[in-house]
Amino acid sequence: MTLPEAWEVLSADQAESFVRELNVELSQKHPLCGIVEHAIARSRRADDALFQIADGRVASVHLTWTQTLEQPPWPRHRIFESLDEWVRSVADSSEAST
Repeated sequence: MTLPEAWEVLSADQAESFVRELNVELSQKHPLCGIVEHAIARSRRADDALFQIADGRVASVHLTWTQTLEQPPWPRHRIFESLDEWVRSVADSSEAST
C-alpha cells in the first residue's frame, strides 16, 4: 500500500490502540459508531488516523486522545468512498498548501 507523505501503516498493536481510542471517543450518536472495522494508517504530522469502514469506505479521523467520550462532531472525521479517493484528497490538500 502506497500512502501519502507523512503517513505510515500501523502495526497490528498500533492499529488495536487506535481502534480502542476511537471506540472510547465515539458517542452512540456519532456517524462512525459501530461501523469501523480496523485502523489502517496514521499521520506523523497530526492526530489523524485512517480507518476501514465495514462497507469498504474509509474514514479519516482526527482523534482527540483525551481517552474520554466526546460529543459530536468530535472526533472530527471525513468519509471517503475508497482508499484511492482518500489518497487523491490528501495529495490535493498537500499540493494546495505548498
